[in-house]
Amino acid sequence: TIGTSKLENTDIPLARKDTESLKREIQRQEHELDLIGRKIGLSMKSTERVSDITKSNENTLLSQSTELNGIHRAIAELQKARESLVSEETRDEDRLKRIFEMLQRKELSLKSLEESNRLL
Repeated sequence: TIGTSKLENTDIPLARKDTESLKREIQRQEHELDLIGRKIGLSMKSTERVSDITKSNENTLLSQSTELNGIHRAIAELQKARESLVSEETRDEDRLKRIFEMLQRKELSLKSLEESNRLL
């Protein structure tokens, strides 16, 4: 009976105390595990968002690069067309100068003929 009384008075309450303390520690650990799980979930979502944004940026960059290459080709074609027009304009100006010079010579010739006719 003395052994039973000692068991009831000290060992059982002590065991209860230890059990409660262990329960609290387990609850605390479960809470920490839940927080870590949430943080991992948030981190994974953030990683997915960053990955999606990166893919979007890469696609935009590729699209803009393609568009820029098209613009460069168009500029090169326009430059060739401009050079062709300038060359054509130069040829036309030279032709007009030759025609003008020919007309001036014909005018002089006509004036000379007129002068001769008048003298006759």
